[in-house]
Amino acid sequence: MDPSESQIAEDALAFARANRKRIARELTDKSIYQEEAEPVSVFMAGSPGAGKTEASIELIERFPEWRILRIDPDELRERIPDFRGGNAWLFQRAVSPLVDAVLDEAFRRRLSFVLDGTFASYEVARKNVQRSLSAGRPV
Repeated sequence: MDPSESQIAEDALAFARANRKRIARELTDKSIYQEEAEPVSVFMAGSPGAGKTEASIELIERFPEWRILRIDPDELRERIPDFRGGNAWLFQRAVSPLVDAVLDEAFRRRLSFVLDGTFASYEVARKNVQRSLSAGRPV
């Protein structure tokens, strides 16, 4: 990583940390997503290009009355300044606090969600699944 790329990555992480709560509140808009008695956690995992995004969108479209929150790290990257698509790898560290903040809101507000990710980090994936199970959610 050259110095300018390092700076982009650091700036992206700083932006994510400073804006994570605001972004999480926007994505879990109370006028769209209501608290549920029995929220469900769905985790999509697989290689890039495997069809996770299409499958998660299809799942949510099949059950519009459920108002399921879709959490997509790729879409979260688009909210970070200097993201250009081809430089996604510079935003890996920055997207993690955003995903965590959205998950925090989903758990706090008892919202069902689909997390569309790669499970690239086993520890992060394990933590998120365990968090759901500990909250008594079907996974």
